[in-house]
Amino acid sequence: MNVHGYSEDSWLVNQVETNPQIPIKAVQQEYLRKLQLSVSMMKAFRAKAKAAKQVQGDYKEQYSRLRDYILELQSTNPETTVKIHVEDENNPESTTRIFKRVYICLGALKHGFRACKRQILGLDGAFMKGPYPGQLLTAVGLDPNNGIYPLAYAIVEAENKNSWIWFLQCVADDLGLDEKCNFTFISDRQKGIIPAITQVFPAAEHRYCLRHIHQNMKLRWRGKAYKDLLWGCATATTVPEFETKMDQLRSYNNEAHNWLAAIPPLHWSRAHFTGRAKTDVLLNNLCRTGFVVNVRVASEIEDQYVKIIVIYVQSRNSQVTSNRELWARFRSTVNEGGSEG
Repeated sequence: MNVHGYSEDSWLVNQVETNPQIPIKAVQQEYLRKLQLSVSMMKAFRAKAKAAKQVQGDYKEQYSRLRDYILELQSTNPETTVKIHVEDENNPESTTRIFKRVYICLGALKHGFRACKRQILGLDGAFMKGPYPGQLLTAVGLDPNNGIYPLAYAIVEAENKNSWIWFLQCVADDLGLDEKCNFTFISDRQKGIIPAITQVFPAAEHRYCLRHIHQNMKLRWRGKAYKDLLWGCATATTVPEFETKMDQLRSYNNEAHNWLAAIPPLHWSRAHFTGRAKTDVLLNNLCRTGFVVNVRVASEIEDQYVKIIVIYVQSRNSQVTSNRELWARFRSTVNEGGSEG
């Protein structure tokens, strides 16, 4: 259907892709508003079904072309690591396999991270919506200028202990890490990731994102006072100062104190960090995937990764500009002081 320059491909497919649950009545209203057409419920239903089939067909095509995408990725990015897992197939003569997981680490990012020598990684996951839901896992580090440094990502069937163990083992293989490494990881307290890190890297330091701790705290104790007390405990740099801040929380609310004290401070308090990572970061701001991602497995995942790299480059550029301005002010001050002398 093409009326006044509009077609189903130009708007209805996009509508269904963005909102698969769009009501039939809303489709009718869109036809009336965009095309000045009054369509019946049944016609609107069939149009939506056709658009949904086109959207899902695009997703299926992306999965069928996954191997071609990977070969192209590796040919244009030397030493890139890609690992694909498929579901077990009972019929050995079957020519197709069902996708399960994929892990990708671009070669240039891998070597750059090794050169940075910042032994800290932020880990996070995001929901994927669409006809084939799953989870997007990411590992992002810090560069020497404290800017974000994307390292690796994976699409898995669910965020659980098994998938995190697989992802961490892939990262360990790329970075040459063994179970005795002194790396530092920061993440939320998702149940699967805590035992996964303990199993793959038993000697590593695992920090919990303070924002997630505060979000859990707000479920029972809300208000700026609780937030300030929590941050006071977390930012204390010595054990005596930490204990003083915890006593203040106890005096304010003993139940909240007991709840926070049950979380080992070595995971969230600067006073108890080992210092091996050479950073006192408390928030997992490294990973920017705390949102629902609508992805096609081949093209859209790369788009998401390109966006992360763009953010990284922009942050570095802004830091360079800030450093230049700071140096200019410093030189100006020095010159003024010299002229006065």
